[in-house]
Amino acid sequence: MYTISELEKKGFNTLEFRYLCLTTHYRKPLNFSIEKLKTAQKSYERLKNIISNISDKGINKKYLQEFKSAMNDDLNTPKALQILWKLLKDKKANGKIETIKEMDLIFGLDLLKEEKEKIPPNVIKLISERNVARKKKNWEEADRIRAKIKKLGYSVNDSEKGSIAKKIK
Repeated sequence: MYTISELEKKGFNTLEFRYLCLTTHYRKPLNFSIEKLKTAQKSYERLKNIISNISDKGINKKYLQEFKSAMNDDLNTPKALQILWKLLKDKKANGKIETIKEMDLIFGLDLLKEEKEKIPPNVIKLISERNVARKKKNWEEADRIRAKIKKLGYSVNDSEKGSIAKKIK
């Protein structure tokens, strides 16, 4: 048995725990383990990363209706989460951001909240150097710099918004 404070000391946050809880129907017992929490943590981080790269506007009524149907089916949160993932994987779907915003009013996972991490100056400098190498199409140099950044404990993801560094957990 763990308290939330103990889980936070182990490197988990409350939203990752909430995500784990949403994967099980409330009428069934939650089969908790640190391994399952680690899996939920990775899924939650992946979910946030995918969402951070979406920039479309509008609402997708089809997926929102599926979501509402799942929630109206005895608060079937596992099914509702599946619908969210289905929306994200659907390359033809439009109106993702507003639909996710509506879904997150129920989930309470802060899916659209941007995490502001304090990136050390030396990592920022390396990212800048890597961006220059990429502009020059010097992929070998860009990969070498990415490896340096990784050794410092950060990952770099390239998106429409530019290069985004994150602390590796």
